[in-house]
Amino acid sequence: MVSDTGAVGIELRGRGAAGQVCDGNVVESCTVRDARGSGIRASDTTFGRIEGNHVSRVVVGFGGTHGLFVSGSNNFVVRNTCGAAGDNIDIAVANTYGPEVTVTGALANTGDASHPLANFNMQ
Repeated sequence: MVSDTGAVGIELRGRGAAGQVCDGNVVESCTVRDARGSGIRASDTTFGRIEGNHVSRVVVGFGGTHGLFVSGSNNFVVRNTCGAAGDNIDIAVANTYGPEVTVTGALANTGDASHPLANFNMQ
């Protein structure tokens, strides 16, 4: 568990210059809480996998407040849950990711809520 960091909980970040990316990393089955800014942040990343993580209670920090923030490309982002952050899930369209589910109460047997790779936004 990553907790009370005073900064981003888990961060994958390349340098932003052409060809200088954070490549092929995995963040899996982590719990992040009480981080500042983002629970999990992946920027200038490519061909990574972010799967099965839980983020909660993220407080305002530099760059806004996100449970899960992925601005890179060609990453695989599935089965994450995020709650109590300003913008719980923010994934750039250049990635492959499960649908974002924002329902409360019982989950449906059909649609995005029943998708096995869904990311859950617990508002």
